[in-house]
Amino acid sequence: MFFVDTFAISSSGIVAVQEYDSSSAPRARSVSAKTTALLARARRTRCWLVLFLGLFLFLFGLVCCRPPAVPEALADVAASIETPPGVALVAACVPSGPELCFNAIDDNCNGVIDEGCGLSTGIVQFTIAWGDSKADVNVHVTPPPTMPGDRTQERAFFNRDKDCPRDPSCYGQNEENVFYDGHEPPRGRVMVTIDLGDPKDAPLPVHVRFGARIGSKSYGAEVILEKRGDKKVFTFTM
Repeated sequence: MFFVDTFAISSSGIVAVQEYDSSSAPRARSVSAKTTALLARARRTRCWLVLFLGLFLFLFGLVCCRPPAVPEALADVAASIETPPGVALVAACVPSGPELCFNAIDDNCNGVIDEGCGLSTGIVQFTIAWGDSKADVNVHVTPPPTMPGDRTQERAFFNRDKDCPRDPSCYGQNEENVFYDGHEPPRGRVMVTIDLGDPKDAPLPVHVRFGARIGSKSYGAEVILEKRGDKKVFTFTM
């Protein structure tokens, strides 16, 4: 075991350190003051590098983890919206915290419905959710007819994610999602029909949450289906 006995700084900038152990006579070693300063500077440089690397990773995560931005021209593509009698489609969004799954609500108000929950999304998205009810509820989307010279719909379609409750991937949390896979929204009237196909002995009425994403805006409505075959139709003109 070594012990430091004495040390002294000479006029030449040399730090003289005398150390000894229990089994040998005292011995002296010299460390340059310049070397000590370089080591301290290297430690400070390493700390700054770690700090900048952490800041870079934080900013990189913010940029990469947010949903794709919507072009400004597409921020409000719905020229008009028609709702069923007695049903209000509300555009206001109140942030309620992290995004929750299986509720067809844009909880964090970022313009995307149920992101991170296994659903696909697009510039236009329609989602319904009705909890763990046994009822078979469906959402159907009727796109506008393709107009001559309109190339926005040549290779783009409305796609369905799953069909609950019959789809095993529903896991007792009923949700259906239809999204548009084009880069530009379809031009014309898009009809969204929500209907009760088969109640399957579920208590009536069936309460359905309807969420719609149009461009960068999200909408929501509570839909009540009273009996088999009952349906509600929403029309979006873009």
